[in-house]
Amino acid sequence: MTLPLLITNMISTILIGSQVRSYHMFNSTSGTTSTSKARRILILLIESGTIYCLLWLIP
Repeated sequence: MTLPLLITNMISTILIGSQVRSYHMFNSTSGTTSTSKARRILILLIESGTIYCLLWLIP
């Protein structure tokens, strides 16, 4: 039962990470260098998702 939940969390964290990367690439081409509120929220989601996945791996 644990493995499907872990896989789902890992996939969603990876998808959020890809959105952050595309958001960063879009903003870097437009010349915006400041950290926006949306980017900080997306980074927070990645960090919390990674920690959550790591906690699932600890027996």
